Amino acid sequence: MRFRAAVPNRVKSMNNISFFQPGYTFGEGRKKSAFLPYAAGTVAAYAFSREAIRANYSLGGIFCFFEEPEDVIRRLKSPAVAAFSNYVWNFDYNLRLAALIKKEFPDCAVVFGGHQIPPGGGLLEQYTFIDCLIHGEGEETFAELAEALCGEGRLERIPSLSHRSGGRVTVNDEVRVSRRTDYPSPYFSGIFDELMGMSGVCFSATVETNRGCPYACAYCDWGITGKRLKVFPIDRIKKEIAWMAEHKIEHCFCADGNFGILERDVEIAELIIKSKKDFGYPKRFDVTYAKENDDRVFAIASRIFENKMSRGPSISFQSLNPEALKNVGRSNISTERFSRLLEKYNARGIPVYSEMILGLPGETYDSFCKGIGKLIASGQHNYIDIFRCEVLLNSELGKKEYRENHKIKTVKTPSLLHHIPVGDKIHGHSLVTVSTESMTKEEYIKANLFSMTIQSCHHMGLLRYAAIFSHDSFNIAYECFYNKLLALLESCAGRCAEVFSRFKKLYVGFAESGAALTYHDELYGGITWYPEEGFFLEILREPDCLYRLAENLLQDIDIPEDIASDLLMFQKNAMRYAGKSGGEVFLQYDWPAFFAGGGQLKKAGFIFKFTDANAAPNWRDYARENVWYGRRSGRTLHSPEAFVPLIAGD
Repeated sequence: MRFRAAVPNRVKSMNNISFFQPGYTFGEGRKKSAFLPYAAGTVAAYAFSREAIRANYSLGGIFCFFEEPEDVIRRLKSPAVAAFSNYVWNFDYNLRLAALIKKEFPDCAVVFGGHQIPPGGGLLEQYTFIDCLIHGEGEETFAELAEALCGEGRLERIPSLSHRSGGRVTVNDEVRVSRRTDYPSPYFSGIFDELMGMSGVCFSATVETNRGCPYACAYCDWGITGKRLKVFPIDRIKKEIAWMAEHKIEHCFCADGNFGILERDVEIAELIIKSKKDFGYPKRFDVTYAKENDDRVFAIASRIFENKMSRGPSISFQSLNPEALKNVGRSNISTERFSRLLEKYNARGIPVYSEMILGLPGETYDSFCKGIGKLIASGQHNYIDIFRCEVLLNSELGKKEYRENHKIKTVKTPSLLHHIPVGDKIHGHSLVTVSTESMTKEEYIKANLFSMTIQSCHHMGLLRYAAIFSHDSFNIAYECFYNKLLALLESCAGRCAEVFSRFKKLYVGFAESGAALTYHDELYGGITWYPEEGFFLEILREPDCLYRLAENLLQDIDIPEDIASDLLMFQKNAMRYAGKSGGEVFLQYDWPAFFAGGGQLKKAGFIFKFTDANAAPNWRDYARENVWYGRRSGRTLHSPEAFVPLIAGD
């Protein structure tokens, strides 16, 4: 096959390769941030390390923002190849831009790669402006493709490459998993030099110390890069960390699927920590931890947290239902082991959060609620992130037969992204599970409302102390407590009813038609929020309606009226509010001692004083600092130790 642009005597006039990995900016003003396009940069760095490519092409630019496609077209000069890195959040935009490039530059070879490229040649049949598809890892396949386009090889002989030739589609989608680890880094290859010269955006960077995943969870597409880990040289990692320090990169994200799985990960964490101590950067280091190797992960997470480089590690479950776990090919640690780990982290003052997935095949409404209740009962009061099950095209769940087998129904929805500027277009879409053989759509909507209630009222704290007391002193399961609250929210009147109704409508629209699942109010800034964050903020501004409902809930479970009213007085004052730097509250019972582990509830009958030295001055700052940045680390709720008794003589 030959594209006209690739014929050797035309290469000199059309010799630029342009790379596209558009991504979003997060935050606003001086807090605006974006990720450097690591995937595209890695492919570009390797390609231009090869002599034939350097001899025949120039780098035509690396595009990492959602610019107007017409503006991009005006910036392109002599494009021979336009290479797109695709995932759920940018696929729609890439299609639009690629179509315009092909129209303006018909001789330009349009290449699509990334995790959003499914097996087969269907995309080539559907979109005639795409010339080539790269399946799986891109470095070697793209380099061989670029060489073939300038006469240095044949496209049909390249593994993991499907292409169009003379009106016919040739498919070679057997994914090549290379064992090479000597790819040059995009950071010190000069690939990002022009981007780093930009002003107005604080760039985050990605470090990849290994590639692959030994597990094969049905909902995940990490396995496309192979089950056997490919481990990159430690010298390369050291140089990348040094580059980040030199360029004052504040946030480093580790792309490893299971950080802590290898012994050397301890050394890598120490290198990152040392870089911060010596040079001030990176300031944050976020990783996805391995679910095994508890002691090693604990050692790493402790060091990173103690050096103020993370908000705490995750211990993930995804589900506690044996049938759902079997269906997705996952195993978990026991809840007993989880409790011991939580105690270990809590003793060091390290917040831990967990992850669950809503909508897995085999999960029911009851099992989903009980799973969350069991995690909380095991000690997970800090945070549970509840994700919605997405269909990723290169996962087991992405196979039609799998979805049919489990009667999985999906909706197409704008990519589930939040904390981006209001008005920014969403340039990709997700396929999200909204019903399965084991969970109806109505149950799915209710499960979303249960999730919102748990996250806002327990993990962000609106009723956490009330729920703990009900569980510990009256044996009320957490899922029972919050299902009772959900029923009250469904049937109440007044402000709580109005707020709840708005968010229920949001979830119904999402499940029925794929409407955007996002919230915005100018009071909290010019960015979008997760629904549970929005519900929390709405209630916190005027919380009395919720606490009146909670009075009915506590009465329903036979908590004596004087104890219930005093408990809710403590609960309300334990919340951190915008513009409130402290206060005093009279309590009949010593709730601070009880929740600090003081055993039996004892009478108090005196005033407690509490202060908030870091109180946000307004709701905009509160939403950013306490909810967005701090929801996983307890910044929305005072600890019991914050309450100091004022006794006679004090």
